[in-house]
Amino acid sequence: MFWIPIAAIALVFWYCHAFVDAVRTSDYQRGYDKRRAQEEKFSNLTRDSELEQKLRWDFEDRKIDCNAVVREFMGGDPKWEQYAGGNTYGEIKAKMVLMAKHGKFPSSSAFFSLGSVNPKIRLTNKQWTDMNAEFLMKLQNHFRKQFNQNVVLHLSYNIYDGKSSQLVSRTLQECISRGETEHITWSTVLAFRIE
Repeated sequence: MFWIPIAAIALVFWYCHAFVDAVRTSDYQRGYDKRRAQEEKFSNLTRDSELEQKLRWDFEDRKIDCNAVVREFMGGDPKWEQYAGGNTYGEIKAKMVLMAKHGKFPSSSAFFSLGSVNPKIRLTNKQWTDMNAEFLMKLQNHFRKQFNQNVVLHLSYNIYDGKSSQLVSRTLQECISRGETEHITWSTVLAFRIE
């Protein structure tokens, strides 16, 4: 008889724990579904396979000067040619810019990366990551104006504290305001959403 009340208490604790887990899972699923819908909304607005294929051929035929495309988009300062990285390393950025001018964006995935950096680049790591933030902010603002909607760029990156790493997700504005632009590298996963 002594074990019956203990078993009942254990059952109540187990039920409460299972209920809390179910609520958390449900909240996570709702949040996930909302994020995917926002990403899909942006993707549906910006998908253009024909333009993307034409640009792919133009890049293969070396008809596009990636440095000039990025420099012009960023206002003409020559430092942006250095940032772009030439036709080998600047193709991803130039493709984003050229498609954005038409209100489109590369559609290979809802998630994208800035690509790798030219090993001959003459910028410090801080200059490069700060320029990444500035480039992405310009791209985000371009889409906001073009669509007259709240287009928000979300970033996922690892923060190392010396012992372990933590994967964080932030908006571009949050990343900049927290002073975490050093994390905006080739390994950062980026996604535009219409919120």
